[in-house]
Amino acid sequence: MLKKVWHIFLVKSCLLWAKLGISYAQFDLALVYANGAFGVPEDMKEAVKWLKSAAKKGHDRAQYNLAVIYAQGLGVPKNDEEAAKFFQMAAKKGNKDAMANLAFMYIEGEGVPQDYQKAVKWHKMAANKGCFVSQYYLGELFCYGAENVSQNYEKALKWYRLAAEQGYHRAQFKLGFMYAEGNAVSVDMEEAIKWYRLAAKQEYPPAQTILGHLYREGEGVPQDYEQAFRWFERSAKQGFTPAQANLATMYTQGCGVPENNVMAYAWLSLATIAPEKDAFLEPIEAYRKHLRTQMTSAEITQAENIQAHLFIRMETKTEIGPVWGVVGVS
Repeated sequence: MLKKVWHIFLVKSCLLWAKLGISYAQFDLALVYANGAFGVPEDMKEAVKWLKSAAKKGHDRAQYNLAVIYAQGLGVPKNDEEAAKFFQMAAKKGNKDAMANLAFMYIEGEGVPQDYQKAVKWHKMAANKGCFVSQYYLGELFCYGAENVSQNYEKALKWYRLAAEQGYHRAQFKLGFMYAEGNAVSVDMEEAIKWYRLAAKQEYPPAQTILGHLYREGEGVPQDYEQAFRWFERSAKQGFTPAQANLATMYTQGCGVPENNVMAYAWLSLATIAPEKDAFLEPIEAYRKHLRTQMTSAEITQAENIQAHLFIRMETKTEIGPVWGVVGVS
């Protein structure tokens, strides 16, 4: 009862200050409506109204969250132009997340004309404020090059490293790749494996798959089929197609695990239902069909049941990944 009374008092106080034109109160009230907090029903229309009031007074987090709402169409029609406008307003106030999002809009040409140079500009501003996502994407832009952005491995290495040292798994993986390939540095497999392992321990499938390959082939590490199998399996269970195909091969060859065509067929079947239908899947499907000719109908039925079980387990464990621009986060 006391808690309810306290919540009512908080909301009424917030409303009073918001009506008096206090921007931080308007922002807080918007979050109450956006999240349905303190016993107030969720109301995005009211949230947008108060965010706009705070944004007009220069509140950068209100500007940022308005941009997110328009970019994602949360309670309002999706409007990239409005999103870009409010991201720019917040970015000019020094909001690093707004800077990063604005850079992405310039890359995609959403709400603004596509302009990679402006994308680099805003990513650099965010990166210099410690935004690891912008640091990583600067690494990507310089690693591969883009329109009006020259490929530069030295710059790519610099930005990947900054993001990797903040613990960003994608950057750790790419930094490992730079050492493995000798891009802007001498080839150093020990250093490459260090960064691959850091990314893999964060359950990043590409890094886990690379480690599986290195252990299977004995490249940079002592050959260890059991370790290879474990890394392939951890990646495969997250739905990563290359890992699923490699895991199937481990089963058919009996490497790191007893030979088992039923399990191999189950994993190959999972790999072939990947959403990305490209040439990579053709040899997997051919391998699966070949393996099927060596199995009994009972084994095929068993494999199909295992496939269904694995698929359900993977789907129910799937989580929504990090989203840039969450109402109330800035």
